[in-house]
Amino acid sequence: MIGACDDNIHNFTKETGADASNEVYIDAANRTFKYAILRTADEEIQGVDTILAKFPIQTTEEAKGDIRVTLTVDNELVDIYNSKHETAYNRFPSEDLRISHSTLTIPKGTTISTDSMTISCIKPLLELTNTKGYLIPVKIVTSEGIDVKTRIDERVVYLIVDVKQDEGIFFKEGENRVDLSNNPYLNASFKIQDLPLTLHSYNELQDDVNIQLSVNNKLIDAYNSSNGTNYLPVSIDDVELSEVIFQEGDKTGSASLSYTGNINALNDSKGYLIPVEITTVSYASSSENIKRVEAKKTFYVAVNISTLHAERPTDDGEMGVKQTDRMAYKVVSLTNDLGENVVPTAAGLSNAGTGNVNSMFEDGTGYWGIGAGSMYPVGRKTANFTVDLGSEVSNVTGLMLENDNVTVNYIIKTVTVSCATQQMYENNRNTPLGTITNTANGEAYRMLYVKFSEPVSARYIILNDVQATLAITIRNFYIYTAN
Repeated sequence: MIGACDDNIHNFTKETGADASNEVYIDAANRTFKYAILRTADEEIQGVDTILAKFPIQTTEEAKGDIRVTLTVDNELVDIYNSKHETAYNRFPSEDLRISHSTLTIPKGTTISTDSMTISCIKPLLELTNTKGYLIPVKIVTSEGIDVKTRIDERVVYLIVDVKQDEGIFFKEGENRVDLSNNPYLNASFKIQDLPLTLHSYNELQDDVNIQLSVNNKLIDAYNSSNGTNYLPVSIDDVELSEVIFQEGDKTGSASLSYTGNINALNDSKGYLIPVEITTVSYASSSENIKRVEAKKTFYVAVNISTLHAERPTDDGEMGVKQTDRMAYKVVSLTNDLGENVVPTAAGLSNAGTGNVNSMFEDGTGYWGIGAGSMYPVGRKTANFTVDLGSEVSNVTGLMLENDNVTVNYIIKTVTVSCATQQMYENNRNTPLGTITNTANGEAYRMLYVKFSEPVSARYIILNDVQATLAITIRNFYIYTAN
């Protein structure tokens, strides 16, 4: 796999006197190393076991004294090579290479170095996925000694790595599972309908394909064993899978899943798992099959009992200890469903109200509101806001949102709750706790109590998809703790 390449594709500036008679160069047999990596659909490597190049440095005449030659990887030459040869090779990250003997010595009286430069790939070959391939240029940087200079057109070595990927259809790792929460207390609006499933192809498809998906409950035992779960199956007859849309030239395809059974019956605390498996893949215009990637052939839909439920307490003690000192609380973001920042107001509501979103942490009659009249865009009556508690609070057992008005138009209908510690928040992470759907009206439901199944530690309480029929009006926000 070693070939010669005499092309001078770069006009280097000479670094030694033009009158030097002895020239340092790389022999033609060592100037190009080619590697062919064949990746199967099941992500096995064929073609080569490793990438390794080893070569000495030579001179045109016997050295009049010891000659020291230094080499380096020069990724700037990749663009030049691609331009000249009409290729599209990628640069190889330097941190994924191991270079030994970057400085070589040609002893006095000889014409070849006593040692050889060695360059090898320390990255697993399986991770070399780009089918445009990779190019590693190594060049002589300096040559030092008596009466010596570098032969400009023979001082570059190319390691060429060609990558070929067999065709394969798969669910991408990290995108092959979705967790859904079924709230057995308030689940009137909970449904699984047209849940998106995205499939991937290693290469752009050369033709339309036919892909069959199916639910395979036989995979649940193995999943539970590997993940320490106890998920239960649902009836295959209650799951509908759409046709897969995957066309010529595509690298991604789409499908969807809907559950047609009684969602309220999925109330076992063990939860439920729906494994969707790629069954067959074939080209539409021929009987030729495309490989499904065995290790990535399944998408998992997990349905769990929500960690939230609504309480109708006769006193606050049923929720825990009400934290009345709220001086450190503040809202750090308030957006609508498009992620647009919102400035609250109470204009158009029945009472005077206030535009201060932090009024819900004060003991008074003020409230903030969004969604009434013309002050909030049509279809934007959803609020998302994050409350900073000022410091980390342990054993938070729940929260309460008090509306300003008891009519059906102002009672909070839906809220999705998450929490985050300081570290999680700084890393854009949070712990989802679940979604509450409130189907009741009246004075008793003016205060929405949300109790957590387990106490949590939190610096931030995140309330998303807060919805009311006409307007969201919040007078008070409290949290409760176990002590």
